[in-house]
Amino acid sequence: MKLKTLGVVLIALLAGSSFVFTVALLIVENQFDAAQQSINSVYLKSVLPLQEIDANTKNLRFQLYASFMHNKQLDVSVLHDHPISIHFNIIEAEIKKNQMLWEELKTRPEIPETDLRELRGLYDTFYRDDITPAFTAAKNADWMGIVRPITSSLNNYVEFERVLQDKIASIQLSEQRRYENMRAWQRNFFNLLLVLVLMVLTVATMLAWRTISHHSALLQETNRSLAEANQGLEEKVSARTQALAIANDEMTKLVEHLQATQKQLVQAEKLVALGGLVSGVAHELNTPIGNGLLMATTLSDLASEFETSLGKGMARSTFVKHAAQIKDCCALIEGSLQKAANIIVSFKFIAMDQRNERRQRFELAELLNAILVERHPYFQKARCDVQMRLPEGLALDSYPDSLTMVFNILIDNALTHAFDENSPGSIEIVAREMDQNMVEITFSDDGAGMDPQVLQRIFEPFFTTQMGQGTNGLGMTIAYNIVTGILGGYISVKMASPRGTIVEIVVPKVVLSS
Repeated sequence: MKLKTLGVVLIALLAGSSFVFTVALLIVENQFDAAQQSINSVYLKSVLPLQEIDANTKNLRFQLYASFMHNKQLDVSVLHDHPISIHFNIIEAEIKKNQMLWEELKTRPEIPETDLRELRGLYDTFYRDDITPAFTAAKNADWMGIVRPITSSLNNYVEFERVLQDKIASIQLSEQRRYENMRAWQRNFFNLLLVLVLMVLTVATMLAWRTISHHSALLQETNRSLAEANQGLEEKVSARTQALAIANDEMTKLVEHLQATQKQLVQAEKLVALGGLVSGVAHELNTPIGNGLLMATTLSDLASEFETSLGKGMARSTFVKHAAQIKDCCALIEGSLQKAANIIVSFKFIAMDQRNERRQRFELAELLNAILVERHPYFQKARCDVQMRLPEGLALDSYPDSLTMVFNILIDNALTHAFDENSPGSIEIVAREMDQNMVEITFSDDGAGMDPQVLQRIFEPFFTTQMGQGTNGLGMTIAYNIVTGILGGYISVKMASPRGTIVEIVVPKVVLSS
């Protein structure tokens, strides 16, 4: 037998023994309680009524004697200043009680009918020869008529009293024997049950001992086999350890080669990104610089013509025309240079860091309210409704100017790309504390949304869907660099359902200085 099976068998035997023992205890206890209740019932419904009849009968005799004491010829009559009718009322009440108790005893099976008939006959004889004539004489103030029946029928009362006490004692003795028999049966049952439980435990112990001895021998044999196998295993482990060391050296060399290859790939990606960035800057600057160069050449030609015309004699109309053309060229040159300067400034924002920023503690709600108040005319023009849901007292220890720039970029993007002129829209800004250290800010709109291809390139420098319409494609790149660099967080963009765009920004409450 397996040890597991042995354990299950032992547990089953112990559980079964405990269950049987418990059930038997409950059954015996219930039977004992029932017997005890039966004994109490017999005492309450048989013995007590008999005792009460006895007490009532004694009280009848006493009340008749007390009625006799009202004889005015006796010296003690002065002691009985209460009406004799009181005794009459008590006598009548006791007679009624006895009649009711006798009727009740007829329903009790504990008293044999012959015994009850004998008791009732003695009581009726005593009542007829003693109580009735004495009570009648008392009502008629026949004082000697009271004493004569009581004294003459004393033997009747004594016989009734003796038989009554014998019956009470007999009932009590019978119930006491029944109680003792029940206790004896209970003790014998407990002893038998205990012997059975001990026998079960003995059998279980013998079975466990045999099984444990068998498994002990098997365990010794297994240990011997394991010792022999262990010696061979150590030799195999030693050989495999040497092979593993060789393989580890080869793996180390391979990892070093992979790390070197990874560095080369990272460097190549940096060069590709730098090339794309430079290409974008060159493309953006090409138009304003080309326009400025063209206007400078035109201005040079106009200066030569002006010089020639001045030598020949210039009319006033010619002078005014040349002045207007020169003014237009200067304006175009200034506009082109300003556009190029703006592109360069935006390009500088891509590489901005914390060294040029002012860090301070501020409440997020106050910062956003100030931005919305400043941009209110733009919202009104675009018929855009803005809602904010921020927790009270949410404060950050960060860079407010950088965060302001991020929100301005998001607002410009929403007003430029999300909404058209014919339909109103809405923007919602929600903030919540993710934990004790981080804050999540969600900027969402219900505008036109964007294609998945556009979403994949949203953070690329100089990427825009409105090329040549006044945008340079650097806004989201600057926002990404500010959030991930200066503010120490991260930013993501996703499409909303059923339409619109959601921008999620997560930043620390207290930004770490670089």
